Amino acid sequence: MCGINAFTGSNRDLIEKMNATLSHRGPDFAGVYIDDDVTMGHLLLSIREVSDISKQPYCLDNEWVLLFNGQIYNTEQLKKSLSNLDPEKEKLDTYILYKTIQTFGWDFISKVHGMFAIVLYNKNEKKIRAYRDQSGQKNLYYYHYENKFILSSEIKGILEHPIDRTEDIEAVGIACYLGYIPGNKTLFSHIKKIEPGYYIEYYKNNFLTSPYTYESTAYYPKEPEKAFELLVREHIQSKDRVSINLSGGLDSSLLLHEIAKTGYTIDSYTTSFADSADIFNEDALLAKKLSTDYKTNHREIVITKQDYLNNLIESYETIEEPNYNISNPIYLITAKTEGVHGDKKRVTLSGDGGDEIFGGYSYYKEQLRLESQKKFLPTWLYNFIKNKRNKTHIDYSNLDERWLLSKKLGKNFGPDFDHSNFISYTNDPVILHMMKNDRLYWLPGENFIRSDKLYMSQSMEIRSPFAYTPFRDYIDSFLTEKDYFQGEHNKVWLRAYAEGRLPDYITKRKNKTGWRAPVEYWYDHNFKKLFLDIIEERIGKGSVINWTEVKKEIENSDTWPKKNIHLYISLALIAKKFNLHI
Repeated sequence: MCGINAFTGSNRDLIEKMNATLSHRGPDFAGVYIDDDVTMGHLLLSIREVSDISKQPYCLDNEWVLLFNGQIYNTEQLKKSLSNLDPEKEKLDTYILYKTIQTFGWDFISKVHGMFAIVLYNKNEKKIRAYRDQSGQKNLYYYHYENKFILSSEIKGILEHPIDRTEDIEAVGIACYLGYIPGNKTLFSHIKKIEPGYYIEYYKNNFLTSPYTYESTAYYPKEPEKAFELLVREHIQSKDRVSINLSGGLDSSLLLHEIAKTGYTIDSYTTSFADSADIFNEDALLAKKLSTDYKTNHREIVITKQDYLNNLIESYETIEEPNYNISNPIYLITAKTEGVHGDKKRVTLSGDGGDEIFGGYSYYKEQLRLESQKKFLPTWLYNFIKNKRNKTHIDYSNLDERWLLSKKLGKNFGPDFDHSNFISYTNDPVILHMMKNDRLYWLPGENFIRSDKLYMSQSMEIRSPFAYTPFRDYIDSFLTEKDYFQGEHNKVWLRAYAEGRLPDYITKRKNKTGWRAPVEYWYDHNFKKLFLDIIEERIGKGSVINWTEVKKEIENSDTWPKKNIHLYISLALIAKKFNLHI
């Protein structure tokens, strides 16, 4: 995991400022490449090999210059198509990636699998391309306006340049509806995100953005046990010991089981909450029990409500984008405990992405019920009944409109959101359709941006094996609707696979709270005062959000005003940090 900076033109002072701003992403080395046409910078967090052979910008010939952030997991597969490899470097995925580029040119992208942001410059063609992995686990931002082209792993890197900072009002509306901004938008009109599975190209002042294709046919063996074994072996590649965040749920527990089978020694972490209801610590108790059964080196991170308050502002500012997740301070505290200023871990695994391939959310099951209902009535009548009952105005026969309705954040204090441009997967069964929407929008737009920035603020890489695109394709190839839900249980196929492998207290568990901060239990006058102080500071400083109404929503209740308030807290903090008039 590293940091990437680049722009057109030549300016050493500016690239060094960008590198300094993103120094938390790469404490091991800061490198620069400059010629008359492009300036490139890289921050190294050494993961697979020692820093001496990992330094970037990576340039082994007179044609290509590479900036790479993330992990290439199919290096063993790639080696079979490469020749004249240096045995001292062939464990380094950056080296294998570069050799793949030398062998296949711009077509390299169809060969590589992993989580990555890649910037590639061809010195002969004077062409720059930047890529984001198919699952969107790695972020890469760009600015293209008034003949300026800038790239960075974080928004703050781009803001080191004198640029147009006009606010994107449509993006604010999307955030107020969903709680985050999916797709390519940010709060800045001219700062964009590369979308998952896309590349952008800058060539002689011309700019384009396009999806790319990749080869994943028969990547995983047909036998599930062998597939899981390959998945975890790919994801534990590191010169330092890898840790795992245990949530007490099926996904992270199964990852631990599969890793243990390889003989790999792993450290585990979970969080518990002081002065809260027992239900919020059930997951921590199960994680501790599981860690004992699997003999991990386990650490329970005990978090108080004051810890939460102390880290609230920093957590939302670090993410740089609107984010409604109430547990962001918890994730930051966990990262601080594990990372460079704590236990000095460099890599941790997460079960994120499992719900979106195995059928983990209750609203997926609800979509099946709705789909069954509408078969018995004409569409117009079904829509009339559902809209009247739910006080909505949508087409209930349209899966994307139902997905959006299920994701609606709550009371809206900002501009309206036009959702007519959302992509439809019209040929997929109901649950797969919903999961693909979550994979396309929610995971890369909220989850992965949040986890990447919070953990990288502590110089630490987070990996989500179940979000790995070739593994997704493998699971999608044989699971059907009946494999997702049965009675009260979700993840039917995965539970069946885990039976006899994992303890019954994991496989037969019906409810799971996850790493969810007990804000509703903790909420008191200290929370209320902090929330009001943050919101009051914005009143009169923007006309896009009705900050006065947000303030009233907090003032009028002594109980937690629900998660939508956290979205406006994040908008207020980011607006202040970046001087945005929203």
